[in-house]
Amino acid sequence: MHYCILVLKIALLRNKMKYLDFKEALKDFTVFSFDEIKKIDSRFHRRRLNDWQEKGYIKKIIKGYYIFSDLKINEHILFEIAIRFIALPASLLKWRSRIII
Repeated sequence: MHYCILVLKIALLRNKMKYLDFKEALKDFTVFSFDEIKKIDSRFHRRRLNDWQEKGYIKKIIKGYYIFSDLKINEHILFEIAIRFIALPASLLKWRSRIII
């Protein structure tokens, strides 16, 4: 009986460590996609994202795009998220690069 509990704790710890590795790899991303995750780890399975959502580690923005749950949402972050999903004309992108936030 104690052996089963030990094995379960080790499995949970490994899963947690993998999340910490995952978070470290994507720490510079405000929003990350499943495709970006696959570029980092080609063996990554989408089911793990569902598990992490259920545990409250990440939040889904729209299908295939996520943020970390501990991300502090402010105007700048909302702007970055919007930029990912709105195709802006080149003139606006050039204008945005001059904004200091």
